[in-house]
This record gives sequence, C-alpha cells and structure tokens, in this order.
Amino acid sequence: MADDGLIFLCFARINKCSKVPLNAIIVFTILNAVIALVFDLSALVEFLSIGTLLAYSMVSACVLLLRHQAAPIENDPERLDCGGTLKTWVPFRNFWRVQPSGRSIFTAVFSLVIGYFWLALTFRLGMFSPILFYVSIALSSLLIIISFLFICGHEQNSLELNFKVPFVPFIPCLGLLVNVFMMSYLDYLTWIRFVVWMLIGLTIYFFYGIRHSKEGKKMFTVTESNVITAPNYAKKETTSR
Repeated sequence: MADDGLIFLCFARINKCSKVPLNAIIVFTILNAVIALVFDLSALVEFLSIGTLLAYSMVSACVLLLRHQAAPIENDPERLDCGGTLKTWVPFRNFWRVQPSGRSIFTAVFSLVIGYFWLALTFRLGMFSPILFYVSIALSSLLIIISFLFICGHEQNSLELNFKVPFVPFIPCLGLLVNVFMMSYLDYLTWIRFVVWMLIGLTIYFFYGIRHSKEGKKMFTVTESNVITAPNYAKKETTSR
C-alpha cells in the first residue's frame, strides 16, 4: 500500500541490510502491541471477525456488479456484449431502462444488502409486538425478493476468465446473506470500534492516499492526454476536408 502511494511512503522503504520494510514493521508492531494490551482477547476476535466478514461481503457484492457489466466481445473488442441489459421476460422494460444498467444493478445490490440487514436485525433485536415482528419480516423479505429478481432480470457478460463463480447470482446472494447475519450478531461495541477504525482509514485515504496514489496519477495522465489529443485530431480532420 505504501509503494502504491495509498499510505505514507516511508513505510515502503526497504532496509539495505535486512531487505525488509523496517519502518513498517516497527510502527505496526508497536501499534499491534498497544491494541493487544488495551483490548481483551474476545474483543480482538470480534474485531477481526467483522473485518473479515465485511471483506467477504464486499467480494460477493463485487461479483454481482462485475458479472452484470458489459464486456468487450472477444472477436470484436471495440464492441460490447449485452451484459447488464434487461432480459426479455422482465415486465415494464421501458420503465427500467431509464437508469443506466450499471447504476440499476448497484441499486439492486444495495437494496438487497439493506433487506438482509433489516431481516437480520429483526431476528436479533426482536419487536415489542408480535404483529410488528411479523410485519417487519414480511417487508424485509419482500425487499429481498424484489431485489434478487431484479438482479436475475439482467444479462450477464460473456467475458472468458480462468475461473468464474458458478451459479451467479445465487451463490453471491447466499454469501451476502450469511455474512450479514453473522455481522449483525456481533456486539455493538465491535461495530463502534469498526466505525472508528474505518474513519481513520478513510481520513488517511482522502487527505493523503487519493492525492499520492500511483494508479490515480496514471488515470489522470491518460485522461489529460485524451483531452489534449482530441482537439488536434479534430483539427487534422478539418484540414483534410
């Protein structure tokens, strides 16, 4: 991460004698020792679990998003396949075409996650009234079913890879469901620590990493070159005419 510019470059320096990133080892060893000294073992286990479960959930969500994005056709790379478009059996197709395919899939996955958390918290916290409990289960289940069917109503891309997750969207949606339920049963203090940890990471990223990222600089250079070459190309076209 330091070599990519996302965190401070001093952590990427390799010691000449030991051939290891000595600065990173010293700083993060001290940080881990302080965390282990302050928190008990059960809190550390839950803190590790919520980070791992969140990573697994993000992978499942990204599989859904990437699988339903248009990809270049193998024989004609300049053209895109039908990935992300609505299938013929989807009702009210003209209404759903208002949004771009990528945004509609993102909305469906986001709604699916909201439905999962809603259902999980209903079981975790319960309700004062049995009627409210069953109404909450019914509404959250309805949101989950609608979101899942909407994802199923989009075409998947035909990109050939060495490995592709089978039975999409069933397996990623099932993985999201299991991870969200396990995350919802963690202690609320674990969630508070996780939010604080995420705020620290996002602060470092937005105030340092986003400006020093090598990938970000590379994308900016490509965009800038396209802006510069486009008027020259238009001038050549005008001259030739």
